[in-house]
Amino acid sequence: MIGKKMIVVGVVALLCLVTIKPTIGNHAKVIEVKIAEYKPDGSIEIRNAKLTQKEATKFKEEFLKAKTIEEKFSLLKEYGFIPKKSKLSDWENGMYERAKLIGLSMDKIKQIISNCRALGIFKLPILLNLLCKVNAVYLLGGEAHLGFPPITGLSKFVGGWKAFSFDVVDMSWGVFGFLETKGLLRSKTMVSIPSFMYLAGFVGVHICIPLLLNTYTGFSAFAFGAGFGMQDIRLNLFTAALLGFIAGATAIFILTGFTEGG
Repeated sequence: MIGKKMIVVGVVALLCLVTIKPTIGNHAKVIEVKIAEYKPDGSIEIRNAKLTQKEATKFKEEFLKAKTIEEKFSLLKEYGFIPKKSKLSDWENGMYERAKLIGLSMDKIKQIISNCRALGIFKLPILLNLLCKVNAVYLLGGEAHLGFPPITGLSKFVGGWKAFSFDVVDMSWGVFGFLETKGLLRSKTMVSIPSFMYLAGFVGVHICIPLLLNTYTGFSAFAFGAGFGMQDIRLNLFTAALLGFIAGATAIFILTGFTEGG
């Protein structure tokens, strides 16, 4: 029952954020959109774009209403957030390259699936997927990047500044989170309050519009999400405690597997 109520509250909160015009920064003429494009070789190109308050709100509404990754990809091109020559197939192929680079071989994938089934992880209110499309939206939260150099959420970028870094893993969290994946293991969607997401081997784009939108769109070799309110699953105190333990153990297990190599 708690899970269902949390989902309802989350959906209502999202609808409110989509429909209500932002009141903060109404006097500002432009808003800086922070863009991080994740490449197949693990590098990240970080750049800024500028939109008016009206344009930023319009993009947010159109992006959240888009139903498929293809529609979102077109919007990213339309607003100039990714190059016009970009191809969705390049992102997908890049995901497989990233999987190899981080040691996620097919044998390793089979081992992960076997271990998760043995532990009963797929029965818990978490999301775990491999080699999958990713559509994630997080509100009222932040993000952290583990790579070279590290990038933390809500970082301040100088206008027009462009830089490169190297990606290892990415994490995002928020008061409200929506994570949709379609991949090798299964197709699963998680709506939760609060919410946490962990990606490894991500190829795509991360868009952050301050106070409006924080989203990841692309493909990921590994995706993990946790939170309360997923899939009408009822949680008691024991299940909640077990979820926290399994979430931490899963992250450690995967990271340990990556460091050991394929």
